[in-house]
Amino acid sequence: MAASVNLGGYFALGSNIDATGTLSWNGNAGFTPIGDQGAPFIGTFDGLGHTISSLTINLPTTTYVGLFGAAGTGSSILNVGLVGVSVIGASTVGGLAGSTTGSVSGSYTTGSVSVPAQSAD
Repeated sequence: MAASVNLGGYFALGSNIDATGTLSWNGNAGFTPIGDQGAPFIGTFDGLGHTISSLTINLPTTTYVGLFGAAGTGSSILNVGLVGVSVIGASTVGGLAGSTTGSVSGSYTTGSVSVPAQSAD
């Protein structure tokens, strides 16, 4: 996704996206989150009422995990639905965004978001 290269850009979905194929990306880790704590997404992402279905992210040792790992101040995420997601991260984990200090509106997530149990050594 071009948003991972241009963290301050404006992006809009032109149609629904079936992200089933992300399951096998990156050595079965799935989709790489857009932005992180050190370089957050600061642009605008408008889903225009469309959905992204079956997104998979499997990063059990990574923090700031979601479609957007981190969205910073001034960012805007709107009008998008995530349907049937499977997101796993170490902490600061969400379906749409692991963390955001920006604006989110008209958006929703269904599916599974989890953090693996930590073993007590």
